[in-house]
Amino acid sequence: MNQSDKIALRTAAVICRRLTERQACQGTLQLPQNEWSQMQRLVRQIELAHKHHWHRAARILTEDLLHQADLYHYRLLDLMTILRQKTVLPDLPSQKDIFQEIQAIQDEFDQVDVDPKTGEICVTTNTIVLEGIRLGRFEIRLDWKSQGSSASYRVVALDPNPAARDDGVTHPHVQNECLCEGEGRSAVRAAIAQGRLCDFFLIVTQILATYARGSAHVELDQWEGQSCADCGYTVSEDNGYCCERCNNSLCSDCVTNCQGCMNDYCSDCISTCHICEGSYCQSCIDLCSECHSKTCPNCLQDGLCQECYEPQNEDDSDATDKQCQQASAGPNPQTGL
Repeated sequence: MNQSDKIALRTAAVICRRLTERQACQGTLQLPQNEWSQMQRLVRQIELAHKHHWHRAARILTEDLLHQADLYHYRLLDLMTILRQKTVLPDLPSQKDIFQEIQAIQDEFDQVDVDPKTGEICVTTNTIVLEGIRLGRFEIRLDWKSQGSSASYRVVALDPNPAARDDGVTHPHVQNECLCEGEGRSAVRAAIAQGRLCDFFLIVTQILATYARGSAHVELDQWEGQSCADCGYTVSEDNGYCCERCNNSLCSDCVTNCQGCMNDYCSDCISTCHICEGSYCQSCIDLCSECHSKTCPNCLQDGLCQECYEPQNEDDSDATDKQCQQASAGPNPQTGL
C-alpha cells in the first residue's frame, strides 16, 4: 500500500467515526429563528423604503427578502429531514466503502487534498466561466468537524471575482462561502449522510457550473460595475453618475442635480429649500438669519426667507405708516410736538 492509500485509509476511519457520531446526535431540533428575524428586519426596511418613496431600494430589499425566504424554506426542509430520520436510521458505510469513495474522488478530480487527522476533504474545481464572466476556481471543503450541522461544507473562491455590490458573493449562488443548492439540496444532503462522497463533490461541482437566473444572490447582468451609494443597485461605469462632493457612485434614479451649480449629488450631499423645495448642494444653499432653515438664494431677501421676511416687512410698513400719520396730524397740543 502506497503512502497515498495509507492517508486515504486513515481518513476513511475518521469519516466513519464522524458519521457514527453524527447519526448518534442526529435529531437535534432547531427552529430557523435567526432566518425569521432577518426576514422581519427586511420587511421593516421595505416598509420604510416605500414610506420615503425609495422604490429602487425597496425592490432590492424585496429581492433580499426573497433569498432569505428561500433560506428559511431550506432550513424548514432540514428540520423535516431530521424529523423523518428520527424514525428510520440508514445503514452507515464501512471504512472500506469510504476508502473506495476517496479513491474515486482522486480519480475524478485533478486536485484533491485529504487531512487524515480531521477527515476534511478539499476538492478544487476547474476555472468556472458563466455567461462570459470569469469567476475562477473554487475549493469545495467538506468538513467533518461540524458534526450535527447542516453547514458541513464550504465553497471558497480561490481566484475571487466577487459581485460589485457585495464582496461576499463570489458566485451567483455562493454568498459568504455558503452555496445555495436550489433543487440539488436534497441530493447533496443525502450524499453526505450516506457517505457517497464522490457523488457529493460531483453534485456541488455541477451546481457551481450552472447559473439559475432569478434565484441568484446577484444576477450576472449586474455582476460588474459599481454599487449605487443610495440604493445599492449595480450600475456600469458608462451609465453611472458620481457625487460631486463625496465621489460616491450613483444610478440614474438616485442622482440629484443641484439647481444652483448644476452638478450631480447623492442624497446625503443635497438639501431641499424649505420654500420652493428645490434641490441645492451645501455650497449653493444658505440659512435664513431668523429661523435658520435651509433656503436657496432665490428665496432669500435681505438674509431672510420669505416666511420671515414678509411679517417683518409688514411690521416696518406699519411703523412707517404710523409715523406718516403722526406727521400729517401736526403737533400734539399737549406736548407742543
